[in-house]
Amino acid sequence: MTRHCATFAGLMRKYRGRFMLTRKGRGLLEKEAFGEVFHALFAAAARKWNWGCRDGYPELYAIQSTGLISLRWLHLFGDLPRDEYSFYAQRFLKAFPAILRFMPNDAITKDREKMVRRAYALRFFERFALAFGLAERQGWPRDMFLCHLEGERLIRKTSLLNQYIDFRV
Repeated sequence: MTRHCATFAGLMRKYRGRFMLTRKGRGLLEKEAFGEVFHALFAAAARKWNWGCRDGYPELYAIQSTGLISLRWLHLFGDLPRDEYSFYAQRFLKAFPAILRFMPNDAITKDREKMVRRAYALRFFERFALAFGLAERQGWPRDMFLCHLEGERLIRKTSLLNQYIDFRV
């Protein structure tokens, strides 16, 4: 993910089979402008990187396109640890019920809501909020092989979310 986002952000490129820093990337690192590097990676991950790549769920682009709303929910409700399935994913389904129309109707995915909740938790929390340090998981092992299991998966916001994103209107 970092390599793709760095490429999308214009911080590095592939040249003759090797990855190299671009002028922009070298300049930011020389200036030690790590905040600008973080911002460039964050913006690329939010806008250009496909959160749903290689996860086996249908496209469901609404999960990524409503990421700002999910960050707002995390900001509002993330002081207390809350379950990513029963609280945040359920809130997502209530706000965007039309997403269920994009789920296939076959024998494997008998419960469309369950599949959307799983895709939402994987894409928004695992691949975005947790990856950027905007949220932290409590009481659950961080194991990529367990990412599709349901159970109590408590999520809370980190101080970085409050410092980095300002939701004042």
